[in-house]
Amino acid sequence: LALGKDPRVQRLVTIGTPHQGAEKAHYFKKAGLISIAGPAALELMKHEEGPAHQLEPNPARAFGIDVGIIAGGGPWGLGFSSVVPRDNDGVVSIASNRLLGASDFVRVHGHHTFLPSQRSVKQLTSQFLKLGYFRSPESREPIPHDDLDLTEAVAPPTSESTER
Repeated sequence: LALGKDPRVQRLVTIGTPHQGAEKAHYFKKAGLISIAGPAALELMKHEEGPAHQLEPNPARAFGIDVGIIAGGGPWGLGFSSVVPRDNDGVVSIASNRLLGASDFVRVHGHHTFLPSQRSVKQLTSQFLKLGYFRSPESREPIPHDDLDLTEAVAPPTSESTER
C-alpha cells in the first residue's frame, strides 16, 4: 500500500496499531529511556515530535479498502499500563487505535504483545477479511471519515494521566 492501491487488497485488519501515535513513547522520552525503547519509539511519537503525524490519515478512503481495527484493552476497561492513559493494551490506548474511515472497530481483552496470537483475534481477523465485519453487519462500529474524536489520543500523556 505504500506504493499505491493494489487491486488484490480489498480488506485490511490492524491489531493494536497506534494509528494516532503511542503515548508510551512520550513516557520513555520524558523518563530519559528513549534510547532503551529504540528507534521505533521515536517514530511513534505524536504530532511534530515524530513521523506518526505524517501518515495518511485515511487509508480507507485513499486506497478504497475496508479497514477493520482490533484494539486490546485491560480488565474492566482500566488498561494494563498506568503510563498509558485510559483503557489500553499495555502499550497503545484504545483511543490511539482508532482510524478515520475504518469500516469496523472491536475491543478485545488482551495485552499488546499477545493480541496477534489470541484465538479470538484470529477468528475476528478471518471474519473481517472474508465478510467485511467482525461480528455482524448490524453490530459494526465504523469510524466515520469526519467523526473521529481523538481528544484522548492527540496530546502526550500528562502527569495526571500517568499517575494511578
